[in-house]
Amino acid sequence: MDIEDFQNDVLRPIIKSLHDFIIQIADESIEIKPQKVSEIRDLIEQKIKSDYVLKNILIGAVLSKMSTENLKWFFENRKESSKRISNIISKRIFDTYYPS
Repeated sequence: MDIEDFQNDVLRPIIKSLHDFIIQIADESIEIKPQKVSEIRDLIEQKIKSDYVLKNILIGAVLSKMSTENLKWFFENRKESSKRISNIISKRIFDTYYPS
């Protein structure tokens, strides 16, 4: 399995199933003051990258839904997988508040 397959076959469905949880955590953790829409996207991405507690909660929630086989693959590719989880979640949070 390559990273694209892992992202599309494993990560995206799990993150979709965790949507309500992710939005609840975002509501409690990310203060979005009135700003330009482009700045809000950057704010969300920066908050998830810099707030290690928030990032670990979100990644941990995703990991908790994985099979042991998928967990093994994640740990073998931790850096890229974690980056993709953070990016997908950032986009999902933004798209929830500012649908296109």
